[in-house]
Amino acid sequence: MLGNMPVQAFGVNPMLHAISQSNTNRILVLLQLEGGNDGLNTIIPIRNDIYYRQRPNLGIRSRDALALSDDFSMHTAMAPLQDLYRRGQMGIVHGVGYPQPNLSHFRSTDIWTSASDSNDYLRSGWTGRSLETLYPTFVESPPAYPLGVQLGGSSMLFRGNTSSMGMSIESTEQFENLAQGGTLYDTANVPTTTYGSEMAFVRQVANNTFRYAGAVQEASGKGQNRVDYPDGELSGQLSIIAKLIKGNLGAQVYVAQLGGFDTHSDQEGMHDYLLMELAGAVNAFIQDLEADNRMQDVLVMATHC
Repeated sequence: MLGNMPVQAFGVNPMLHAISQSNTNRILVLLQLEGGNDGLNTIIPIRNDIYYRQRPNLGIRSRDALALSDDFSMHTAMAPLQDLYRRGQMGIVHGVGYPQPNLSHFRSTDIWTSASDSNDYLRSGWTGRSLETLYPTFVESPPAYPLGVQLGGSSMLFRGNTSSMGMSIESTEQFENLAQGGTLYDTANVPTTTYGSEMAFVRQVANNTFRYAGAVQEASGKGQNRVDYPDGELSGQLSIIAKLIKGNLGAQVYVAQLGGFDTHSDQEGMHDYLLMELAGAVNAFIQDLEADNRMQDVLVMATHC
């Protein structure tokens, strides 16, 4: 992915140091593939004998896949993204995980969302904590726009140590009849228990949603989709995100979700369909942003647990 340059996580590396010092303000769009996407049948290790021994029926042969390199190929359902990889605009990170996994989708999602060790149980998300660091006065002086917008995925992502740093919406249309600004729910007078803390968090997310309704409506009205998106859950979410980015909402992070990857016995047919939906939606999203010269402002990252 990096021209054969070796990279070690958390290691001292000139390239990583340069990235950390660079002045970038790129919008991050996170795509959560819920249910545990089969990564080995998405990016296929075509030279790995263990893969084919362990998957005598489900293993995908190189002749039935899209070549990426001498060692890896990609599922044919991902064809709309192959050209992105060839142009150097798409990267693949192999073997992401954590030591001694317990094989639970739910616990893995918590670990990924909180960026914790597998034996730690945090109540905040790495995205929320990052935004808290970037915007330390958020609680006292919240901005006129949301820092993060979530259309799916884990609710913990935008939870900071002291506040929810984002808002959750299903579609921009739900804001048409909402009052501009204000809070609806009391987040202070709740029981001093775990359940009370969860109640306060949910109320805070709801308050943030109403608070930023006007900003979302305005950005949605300014931004226009320039391409036709394919049918599907993820396409609908990404078309909304594209409009909000083009409308200059100001959010730094967006989260979308595609579910159904816990395929089990229906792996072959269902996995093909899900990857086709993923690739088609992402391809349309990129074309949409490129039509208004906004793709250089955006980084899309897909992850699965």
